[in-house]
Amino acid sequence: MLILRAAFLELLICVHVIGGAVLFRRLFPRESPWLGFVVPIVAVVSVFNFIEHYVALPNLGWLLPFTLGGVIWNFARPGYTWDGLRFPTVLFVATFTFMLFLRCVSPSIPNYTEGGVDLTRVLNYCMGERVPPTDCWMPPYDYGNYYTFQHYGASVLKRLLSVDVGTGLNLSYALLLALLCQMGAGTAFSITGKRWVSCLIVLILLAGSTGSAPFLIWFKYPIPSYGMSTDLDTSWDHPELNPFAWILATDQFHPGLTLVAPTYELYCPEFHANLGATYLTMAALLASFELYKEGRYNWPWICLLTLPLLAVITSAWYFPIALIFCA
Repeated sequence: MLILRAAFLELLICVHVIGGAVLFRRLFPRESPWLGFVVPIVAVVSVFNFIEHYVALPNLGWLLPFTLGGVIWNFARPGYTWDGLRFPTVLFVATFTFMLFLRCVSPSIPNYTEGGVDLTRVLNYCMGERVPPTDCWMPPYDYGNYYTFQHYGASVLKRLLSVDVGTGLNLSYALLLALLCQMGAGTAFSITGKRWVSCLIVLILLAGSTGSAPFLIWFKYPIPSYGMSTDLDTSWDHPELNPFAWILATDQFHPGLTLVAPTYELYCPEFHANLGATYLTMAALLASFELYKEGRYNWPWICLLTLPLLAVITSAWYFPIALIFCA
């Protein structure tokens, strides 16, 4: 039953995400189909966020029949071609399925990292209050400044699918990692035009964090404490553990810090806001490569103007990086 539930939720999410990409492709056929995996999602979350500054929407489940019907109708409408969208769609479904499978294997939200805090950040937006809501972690103060946009988006998904907050967090976690890989693949395709390079980038993002972490997951090697998980973080650049160690680098200004791929959190589960900011930053990078391609509309320009601002309310650490890409 749990497997069927997970498969059904995955189907709903895939239909909505791909439906948004199809609608974007239909309205803007000259744009890169990869932008269909960022513009509709960011637009929907932004619109709901704006509305909830004035009207609280504690339950969005009533919207699901309408959104599902609209997506199916959009799929069935004549006069549309899947040219250019087939490969991104297949890649997204495969990546999201892999991410969600790992979350199903290990669905626990850890208490030795920021897992509980991230869960509370999502819960803040599900309490039926206008934005910014009261901080459940530290009432009566409001939660409306740091690390907000990603967790707000997770609350929208949770309320739309009418699931519990833990399931909503895990679904959002898998979805965000898949979308992050999608932006990496889209950027690679925009630069090279080769599908195998896009697939390789996804594999590098998945494996670039560590070669040992999949071993720990599949063989149930215990990670009893935060100390051990952080020790693994700093040892993931060892060639004997990681065949992809050449990807990693040590910050010369902070020798204790190892610069790891953003998907390291796939194996050390934290729904940290840096994931959302990385997604937006890579989307900005994709838009920058689409900017001067012949026949494009204005969406690359719009992305370059808006994504750095969204990075500020997602994780301000990434604002300078996104700004550099956009500049």
